[in-house]
Amino acid sequence: MADALMQIIQLTPTRVRATGYSHKLPALKPLAVQGYDVVDTEIIFQTGAIAHILTGWALPNTAWSTTVQSGRLICSEGLIDLGLDTPGLREIHADALSELNPLFRNFSADGQVAGYGISSPGGLYEQILAWRENKFSSSEREALLSPMRLGFYTTLALEAAELSLAEGEKLITGATLGTQVDLCQLASRKLGTEVAKTYMNTALRSAA
Repeated sequence: MADALMQIIQLTPTRVRATGYSHKLPALKPLAVQGYDVVDTEIIFQTGAIAHILTGWALPNTAWSTTVQSGRLICSEGLIDLGLDTPGLREIHADALSELNPLFRNFSADGQVAGYGISSPGGLYEQILAWRENKFSSSEREALLSPMRLGFYTTLALEAAELSLAEGEKLITGATLGTQVDLCQLASRKLGTEVAKTYMNTALRSAA
């Protein structure tokens, strides 16, 4: 979810704080699981934008699906809802309310079938072939090898969430209040100052 969000908004994360709740899993019988039922990962980006990614493993047997997913992007001019039960997305803005279906009944500009589950793998194969045949310009190659496209910032943010919980305050209620982790400092600690600067500066240049 973190990677999907970053690929959409194309913003560089700067700080992460996670909050975890351990109630159901540690109470399971006959075998308890020492883990978190739900983790709320707060990611702050370089523009001040904030994302909350809630991941949970404890669902009641009466849930309508073994995987319940949804998302909401709240912007200055409207919002977008992404729901599992209503495939596609709903846009709410000043002009109207519209529902879009990005599944398999769409067509791209070149007439090919487009949509979730078909256009992404197809586009990946096209990129692999184009890369092998040296059809990309140097700028296009640089974009494909950027820290954002390669998932570096996703990995860094998730590593920070893990660290946030590890260093957090554990309450007797089962909640863990994570510390805030600076991603520049974390990258420097893991990769060395110079390498970390290269990654972070590349991201800031791309954002600009």
